[in-house]
Amino acid sequence: MYFSFHISFIIILIEFNMNRQWLFFGLGIILLSGLIFSCNHTAKESKKTNEAEVYSTRTSGVESGELVPTRVEVKEGVAYIAFVQSARLFHMDMELENGNQYLAWLEQAIRENHPVTVSVEEGTTTVVEIAPAPESAIQTYQESLLPPAEALADVSDIIPDEATLLALFEKMNDPGIPFYYAVDGCYARAHKMRQILNENGYECEKQFIFGDLAAYTGTCCVEWGNFHVAPLVSYRNSAGEVEKVIVDPSLFPDGPVSVEAWHASCLNADCLESPSISRIVNTTGSVFLYVQTGGIPVYDTHYRKTDCVIATYKDLSGCTEPHPSIAWCMIL
Repeated sequence: MYFSFHISFIIILIEFNMNRQWLFFGLGIILLSGLIFSCNHTAKESKKTNEAEVYSTRTSGVESGELVPTRVEVKEGVAYIAFVQSARLFHMDMELENGNQYLAWLEQAIRENHPVTVSVEEGTTTVVEIAPAPESAIQTYQESLLPPAEALADVSDIIPDEATLLALFEKMNDPGIPFYYAVDGCYARAHKMRQILNENGYECEKQFIFGDLAAYTGTCCVEWGNFHVAPLVSYRNSAGEVEKVIVDPSLFPDGPVSVEAWHASCLNADCLESPSISRIVNTTGSVFLYVQTGGIPVYDTHYRKTDCVIATYKDLSGCTEPHPSIAWCMIL
């Protein structure tokens, strides 16, 4: 169609005995439009190629995204890596071609508290590549370190009685929250429960426990080599005293439990040899994640990261793989 149109145009110029100046002008227009057509066609083909490359990356068995490392330890040729955004430890074979460079980038990111780009085998915690994160990802992470501008209004820190506590527990034990997938995402589950509390006029704290943790969910054992977290709720008991309890339906689906019972459940020696708690940190309810190195809180004020993680895990259950990457949720 393109070429037939312009051949017709030339014939018209000749038939009307246009002078040489107008003929050259017409030919110039044809050449220019041809160049534009060629560029557009090339751009479209390039776009198709790029889309194919992106699709290939997504389906090649490797998932990539930005995570913030907080600890790395090398044992017997394997680097065990703790990331802020995962309750589990990741591992990397130091025999990888650039293993030492990857380790150096991890250590730098830990010192400077910023993300790296992590590539893992799809559905696992096996790291195959580390690279410096783009500036946009670093900026997004830095923005998440800013606390909410204003405190919530019209919320109470203390639930008035046990009956109200139990009614709130039923609301927090929302079937849309993936409590049956205790492998990871406890921070998102805890933050979503906090949102439900806020919507009902109450506030909570969070308790983070760090260490080599393992628990029995009622169906299987789950191991967390990094941390676990749940809402820490205050209520007034029958004696009129303020008591603090943990709400964690992933381990205790029947109701709130004491802090001591929760700790004991995360130290299940039948699930892990020599489990231990290395640190306990209480934070405000607004804290989404906690950087153990440096004691830095991370926020998700608008619940975008929270909802993304929950959506990623919502159809999963059990205590083992798969472990889908949620790294892309952290740029929201």
